[in-house]
Amino acid sequence: EWQKLRPSGHGNYMPAIEKAESLLNLNTNGTCALSLLFFSDGVPSDQREDHRGRCGQLASKFGRRLSVTCIGMADGNESFETLRGIVEEAESFGSVASFGKPSLDADSLSNIISTLASSLTTTKTEMTEINSGRSKAVRMDVTREKKGTPDDLYLTDEWLTYHD
Repeated sequence: EWQKLRPSGHGNYMPAIEKAESLLNLNTNGTCALSLLFFSDGVPSDQREDHRGRCGQLASKFGRRLSVTCIGMADGNESFETLRGIVEEAESFGSVASFGKPSLDADSLSNIISTLASSLTTTKTEMTEINSGRSKAVRMDVTREKKGTPDDLYLTDEWLTYHD
C-alpha cells in the first residue's frame, strides 16, 4: 500500500522551522553537536514566508555546531529551490549543510542519512580537545556573521569613519 501513497494536503515549512528552533534552543550546552533534518516533497504551501532567512538565523546562532540536511523527495520536475536556499544560507553562517534528492528507494535515502551521521561525528570530533578528550564549548552569546559580509556594511554610531 505504501507504494501507492502520494503527497496530499498543505506543506507549510514555517511551523516545522519554528518547532525545530524551539527544540534546538533547549540545548544551551555549547559542547553538543546539533542536527536539523528537513524532508519535503516540493514547494512549501507558505511560500511568502522567509524560510531561508529564518534558517539563516538559526545557523548564525549555532554556527558550526549545527548540521543541516535537506532532503527533497519528488518527481524529477521539482527543483527544490527553497530547500537549496536553506542549505546555502546555513552554509553561509558556518553550519555544515547539504541537500539531497534521492531516487525513491531506501538505499539512496540511507546514503544521505549516513552522510548526516558522518557530519555530526566530524563536528563532535572537531569540538573535542585532542590532548585531554574534553569537549570544547562553542560560544552561545554571539551570532555569527555571514561569510563574505563586508565589515563596513552596517555602520553604527560606534564606528568612526575616515575618508581620504
